[in-house]
Amino acid sequence: MPYLAEFRGEQLDALQAEFVVKKCKSDFRKRLLDRAAVIQKRLEEEQEALKKRRAQIQRRGGPEVQQGRAESDFEQYQTLAMFR
Repeated sequence: MPYLAEFRGEQLDALQAEFVVKKCKSDFRKRLLDRAAVIQKRLEEEQEALKKRRAQIQRRGGPEVQQGRAESDFEQYQTLAMFR
């Protein structure tokens, strides 16, 4: 409990307790925002990888059988990417 460490077990008055609560909430919000930024960055990287993979498949073209297999492979890749 680093928020209470500076009080060394002494009884808190209302002002001190309010300060501890605000500091705790502030740090919690900061951690949440940091985690959200990391998640957003990973999501954008995955979306970019999917976009590149889709463009690569479309560029290849080729016979319908090969194209169908490539589409199937891409759909499988996309399904796996959704659960990362």
